[in-house]
Amino acid sequence: VLGFTGRWLLKLSQPSGAAKNRVAVFDNARFLMSVLIIFTHLKEQVLLWELDPGRWLEGDNSSWYMSLFNPVSPFLTLTGFVVISGYVSQGAPSPARWRSFLVTIFLPCLMYSGVLAPQLAYFIKGESPTQQTLMRVIDASPEVEWYLQSLVTWRLLAFAVHGLAAKAGSPLWPWWLGICWAAAVSATVWGAPLFWSTTSMVYFLPAFAVGQLFPLAELLQAVEPCLSVRCFGAAVLAVWVWATAVLPGLSLHGNSFPTLDAFQHKTIFKDMPVLGPGPVEAWDVFLTPFLAIFSALLYSAVAITLIATIIPRATTCFTKAGGQGSLYIYLFHPFVIQLQSLFWVHLPPVITAALPMSYHVQSSVGHLAVYMLQLALCVLVAATLSSDPFIALLKPCMKPEWLVDLALGPLPAKTPPTSEGGISSK
Repeated sequence: VLGFTGRWLLKLSQPSGAAKNRVAVFDNARFLMSVLIIFTHLKEQVLLWELDPGRWLEGDNSSWYMSLFNPVSPFLTLTGFVVISGYVSQGAPSPARWRSFLVTIFLPCLMYSGVLAPQLAYFIKGESPTQQTLMRVIDASPEVEWYLQSLVTWRLLAFAVHGLAAKAGSPLWPWWLGICWAAAVSATVWGAPLFWSTTSMVYFLPAFAVGQLFPLAELLQAVEPCLSVRCFGAAVLAVWVWATAVLPGLSLHGNSFPTLDAFQHKTIFKDMPVLGPGPVEAWDVFLTPFLAIFSALLYSAVAITLIATIIPRATTCFTKAGGQGSLYIYLFHPFVIQLQSLFWVHLPPVITAALPMSYHVQSSVGHLAVYMLQLALCVLVAATLSSDPFIALLKPCMKPEWLVDLALGPLPAKTPPTSEGGISSK
């Protein structure tokens, strides 16, 4: 369906230079997805009010929270991130793109895992660097920097696919299909090595390929934002929540629809028998890769539908934050949550007694109010981490142009077009 839709869109609207430009809808989507990811992690660590047991209790699979938010976050939001990353990574390799790869992906990955994360862990939690710190640089999964490590591999694969397709004179999609299938099968048969977040990279690789191949800009041009389109998007979201939360065959906690955790269980490195899941059955060699790729494509289709229908397309107060700060939000929000947890724990007993920490929320409306308050707190955290002062503070490490200039020299200045007889050759 994604392939036929993409071909139809390309025939309907020929790609132009404007199709490659950044669109505000992607930045808005990344900010909203960042807020949902923070919300998922925040509710696991910070709870200001105690919710009485019942059908609305957090942690109960039949609760309102589990039924509504788990189908949307984190796997759908992460897939949306990966699809957008694949889209903005389109294009053939060039010296400027290689330089951008070093400045915005590879060096920030090393600087965050090897410098920033250990320092923040020491100052916030008092943890001194250990051997585990070095192992985190080698294999970050399941920590947040798995995304940077995977993005390094995805971008290198994108460069390789463009080069191979150009030499063979073929389209890109057969190469991406072969790479995704080969990666999933090899991870199932031989196991994914505990290196550079390989399992997460393989699981989300089809979503990155969708971003590389699917004409998102043409889709946004063909689908005009209107009330009927937004109602359609809301209906798709409602059906998705109902299907993933109610239908046992598609349950996020079932075995027939593999999430990242289930895929990791199938692909643990086979050379480590203590951790390995045992011999691979013949049926798993086909079924596990197929379901893994199918689930990534399904998540991608839902994410693309929601981006094209319900995400605001106009520039908002959060557009800039989602564009320049989404990576900062994702990487640094765990430390903010840890700071908040330490803040509540170390308050004086007199102040703690005056706070509504022990209030019992009994009504459904009260539970909803607690969730909405936590969502507002997530928006505040995301806005702070994507603010200009915070980005400027961390820019030397997270965008080390100075280091690349020192090693490779600055980019040559663009020369103006030559002219003959006072008339520009342009």
